[in-house]
Amino acid sequence: MVTLTMHKFGRGLESDPAEQARLDAFIDSLYRDLVPGSGESATIQGELIRAHARLTTECYREGMGNYYDDELDPNDTFADSPYGQLAVFLLDTLIANRGEPLEADDVAAFAAARRDLEPNWHWRRSVMVLTSRAEGTTEPPLSDAEERELAQLEDAGPTIGWETLLDRAQRCVANWCIAHPDLLDRTSKRPLASASAPIPTTPCPRCEGRGWIDPRGFAELCPCNQPRLPPDR
Repeated sequence: MVTLTMHKFGRGLESDPAEQARLDAFIDSLYRDLVPGSGESATIQGELIRAHARLTTECYREGMGNYYDDELDPNDTFADSPYGQLAVFLLDTLIANRGEPLEADDVAAFAAARRDLEPNWHWRRSVMVLTSRAEGTTEPPLSDAEERELAQLEDAGPTIGWETLLDRAQRCVANWCIAHPDLLDRTSKRPLASASAPIPTTPCPRCEGRGWIDPRGFAELCPCNQPRLPPDR
């Protein structure tokens, strides 16, 4: 069994194979524990892991072809893109930096990518539509004006370095989860009660039976509850 420690992951993982292996093992462990066999995760931690895993697989196996949708409908919007919404959730959660587990330059890099996310999606899809027609794959053929438009688009679009972005996100997702060991419900943003926690005969006077305290701020588990995130192993 792999032993996982819970101290934060630092930079320079490309030059430290042992630390990269520790990060990979930690992410794999959370994936097994928190990501369902199909569909979305119930927790913020699980959905962060799922979003990063799906986008990383898409990047390295498909070159983001499904993200931009090879079988695209020109009338689709960014909101119609399931991969796009995974990227939105991943980046928005890291940018919010709840509890400030991430460093400022990481948050700034995610914010810059988030600003370009939708413009980049529309730009790439416009290039794909025109390229398909230029290659004779779809009709009608390009007009002279559209050929000039394609040349301009290919030179001037907002780009996203997906590999660099997702490599950075892996470390930051892990550090976000380490900083939040109590699983947070995606809807309420509050800690989930443990499935193994005993049902009290009377409501806890501190949390009044909710399982968390300070609901107006960053809610924390009440001592009567138990965290569900697995400990070091």
